[in-house]
Amino acid sequence: MNTEKFNFDEIVDRRGTHAVKWDYCPSDDVIPMWVADMDFKAAPCIMEALRKRVEHGVFGYVNVPEEFHTSIINWFERRHNWTIDRDMIEYTTGVVPAISAVIKAITKPGQKVAILTPIYNCFFSSIKNNGCDLQPTQPSRTRVDTRGAQQGKRPVSQARCYRHQRRDSLRDGNARHELYTICIGDRRGTR
Repeated sequence: MNTEKFNFDEIVDRRGTHAVKWDYCPSDDVIPMWVADMDFKAAPCIMEALRKRVEHGVFGYVNVPEEFHTSIINWFERRHNWTIDRDMIEYTTGVVPAISAVIKAITKPGQKVAILTPIYNCFFSSIKNNGCDLQPTQPSRTRVDTRGAQQGKRPVSQARCYRHQRRDSLRDGNARHELYTICIGDRRGTR
């Protein structure tokens, strides 16, 4: 395996490469900070693995290797001191299909899904594309405003995207529990 150090300082010009981040608004005076995309090369070990796969020359269907699951289990254990079962891991082709699969698995068309805004835009489309209704809930610096979720038909699920939301309001366990209770109450039939 290639153990070359990763170079975060190398500048790679991605303009003109069909990079959504840079070619969507091709202007030198615009800094595209609206999309989660990296502007440095993949790690040398990833480049090496891709080269090896390309040199093989056949790109048919493959099974997810056991190392995939083991690496995730080990990462959760190392980073969070949490031992997860292999059965808790579901392979998906990306974040957006995963969001859609989760919404489809835990809701029925017509049900509400509480979302803490701001949130990754694909949460909106994934919820709507699965026939569910949006219940935006705005977090503040001190708490999550659940008044909208408490009015009318309650949501049965909540979706959160920590990268887009203020951490202050989500650190409050009471606020998270309040929103959870609103959602779970509908599943128990206690509106």
